[in-house]
Amino acid sequence: MNYIEKISLDENALIRGENNKRDRDRIITDLLESSCLSPVASNLKGPFGLKISIVSNKIMICVEGSCGLFTDVEFSLAPLKRIIKDYSIICESYFDAVRDAEPRKIEAIDMGRRGAHNEGAEILQEQINSKLDVDFETARKIFTLIYLLQEK
Repeated sequence: MNYIEKISLDENALIRGENNKRDRDRIITDLLESSCLSPVASNLKGPFGLKISIVSNKIMICVEGSCGLFTDVEFSLAPLKRIIKDYSIICESYFDAVRDAEPRKIEAIDMGRRGAHNEGAEILQEQINSKLDVDFETARKIFTLIYLLQEK
């Protein structure tokens, strides 16, 4: 029962654009198909609903249990800012390289992209571990949603 069954994102923070929407939809689908999340010190029982928003450089994750009770997880965006910036630059390089670079260069950039993505997931886990227990793959997907919520 420790999985996510619905996700909503702060509409005011969403970056518009077709590519961004496709990425968000894909990540949300991935989270709904496979996730592992449980509140640490709470009576909340799953499956869970998540609402993710960014307000005044704070990430807000509202977790709703199946019983209708909520717990809020709030933390500073600051520890993730550098890795989000790095990840954005690497992603742009990757998509540029896919168009016309040789496979070896694309693979090298992709390894860097995955490394930055993993670092973002680790930082996210550190920020939320006192309130939420999430497995690494779920943390990676939530990091991606936070990245996609950021304004360019």
